[in-house]
Amino acid sequence: MGFHTGFAAGMVSATVGSTSPVNPAPLLAEQPHQIATLLGVDSPTLPAIQHAATALSEFQTFVAQGAGCVAPQLADRYSQRQAALYRYGLIVGHAAVYRINAPMLDPLFVPDLRVYGNEAEVPTELSQPFVDNTLDSLPGDGSQQKVQFAVNRIEEFLKANP
Repeated sequence: MGFHTGFAAGMVSATVGSTSPVNPAPLLAEQPHQIATLLGVDSPTLPAIQHAATALSEFQTFVAQGAGCVAPQLADRYSQRQAALYRYGLIVGHAAVYRINAPMLDPLFVPDLRVYGNEAEVPTELSQPFVDNTLDSLPGDGSQQKVQFAVNRIEEFLKANP
């Protein structure tokens, strides 16, 4: 629930206004809103970035402050874990875009991935490809397939451990 909404919103947030090769289709842009409607919470909003130079830290602040009030609603309506999964999904979705489009960069949001992953009860090893250089060791041709493999592992875990 929370992870999928957050992941889709995180990807959209990371690609807004870019000419990125990872271009979320209109369906992806609508997915967070559709899931939120099913969950009975407000639709995710994107952070209003003030300065391009501080966009990543502004995104981190947005997530920490409740990500447009969706995280607190998930906590009230479902559980603290669902709120943490939403925040974790936002960070993973945003980080995935950077891992695909700029694999030469060091991993982003490392502390956030660890904190929200821990709060969401996601095993540390599932976040590893987003916090260090183990992404290169995953199956797949190119960073996009490797990131998809990493995300699929997280989704498989969440299906087995709702």
